[in-house]
Amino acid sequence: MHLLRTFVKILVFPVMLIVTVVWYLFNLLTKISAIVFRLLSLLFFLVIAVALILGVMPWHEAPKNLLVGFIAFVIPAFAKNVAGILCVVRKGLTEYILHCFQNEQKIRCSFFSRT
Repeated sequence: MHLLRTFVKILVFPVMLIVTVVWYLFNLLTKISAIVFRLLSLLFFLVIAVALILGVMPWHEAPKNLLVGFIAFVIPAFAKNVAGILCVVRKGLTEYILHCFQNEQKIRCSFFSRT
């Protein structure tokens, strides 16, 4: 059982490192894309508002364009949810490794205290 637990820890540790690196990269890309998409949605809104005020765009075409701007505004929120899922997976793997390590230390300490 001890050999199996050690083998699982050896296998889980690189997976945790990979998930951590992916989470940091995804978090960075999410923040950059959030800035770009929010500026894009602001640009959509301002162009539509100015076009409606100046009478360049008919009123019945405005909702379609506003929908595109709203979708560009909402995309970073979905990306943050995916980053949250990756964070939960990373923390779960970290807790698993730490829990195994703490149990192993308790077993060793109790073993040496008996002798």
